[in-house]
Amino acid sequence: MDCHTAFENQHRAQLASEKAKFYEQYKEAKEELFKLKTAKQNVASFFREEEQTQQER
Repeated sequence: MDCHTAFENQHRAQLASEKAKFYEQYKEAKEELFKLKTAKQNVASFFREEEQTQQER
């Protein structure tokens, strides 16, 4: 194996490691976004129910 090939393999391994790290960050951000969207829907639903309850009185 020549020096050039060893460098390429090392570079590929580094890129794969970075990719895995960024993918983990992406998955965490995606999960957080899902939680926030769910909370937003819950709040909107709560206020719609409150509004309907007050209109019925």
